[in-house]
Amino acid sequence: MASLNLLIQPITGYTAEQRAEAISAELFAISRPPKIRQPQDVSAYLFGWIKHPEKDLAVLQADSNYVIPVHPENDLSTLQSLFPELTETEKTALAQFIHTSQSFLFGAIIPLGATTLTDEQMIEQGFITPPEI
Repeated sequence: MASLNLLIQPITGYTAEQRAEAISAELFAISRPPKIRQPQDVSAYLFGWIKHPEKDLAVLQADSNYVIPVHPENDLSTLQSLFPELTETEKTALAQFIHTSQSFLFGAIIPLGATTLTDEQMIEQGFITPPEI
């Protein structure tokens, strides 16, 4: 597992935590679009997230080597809207990449300007409290 802590900041209409939750839900929907889900499905999210206890920041705790299968009926419009910092060209390239793949590594779609944090940085920045020994 290639652990990845992706820093999520707020955008218009979303707190950082809401945005992290929405990104995780939209990543899950790439392989399990809402219209094909069954009542026995136990999740609607691909990765977990941590909200900063004091600031409007969150971290999506992901695995860059996680293989995301692509369902042919997925809709990427909401996922694309969650990244307003991407240009239209980048959003189009992302959609083409996903739609022409049967599956892909999550790490392949992380935006170039994304900020990742090490576990040590998460402790330093107050996202998590170090374990006491």
